[in-house]
Amino acid sequence: MKRSIALYLTLFLAWLLWSGIYQPLLISLGLGSCLLVVLIMRHLRAVDDESVPLEVLRRILWYWAWLLKEIIQANIQVIRIVIDPKLPISPQVIELHTGSRSEMLNVIYGNSITLTPGSTTIDLQEDTLLVHCLTEEGAQQLQAEQMLRHVKKLEHR
Repeated sequence: MKRSIALYLTLFLAWLLWSGIYQPLLISLGLGSCLLVVLIMRHLRAVDDESVPLEVLRRILWYWAWLLKEIIQANIQVIRIVIDPKLPISPQVIELHTGSRSEMLNVIYGNSITLTPGSTTIDLQEDTLLVHCLTEEGAQQLQAEQMLRHVKKLEHR
């Protein structure tokens, strides 16, 4: 029941933020549609620790703050590269291994890489990511696994 309530609140807050319309009729329709989604998910037995990871929700805000800082730093690096007359790029594709069987962790890691400018996750197969990097320095930073360590902190303990 705790996971169902958390899912309902998360869905409604997302709906409320994304709709941007705060009229009573639309808010009540949003409440109703979110309730319907939760009821359907419960009927399908899809509300579990993988679909509603409460443990991750507690730590995700710290991760988002760290990721925002990384995105800003990566933007600055890419801007410097682009405005440099020599255009010092060395594009390459690297393979990264997460060592985790958690699909959620692997997807968060792949998406985090793609969100930081200068790198894009091309493919994800089990615990292996194929990543395109704009520079050799960017590839080395990913291979140092700092981002992976932060993502792994989100895993269940």
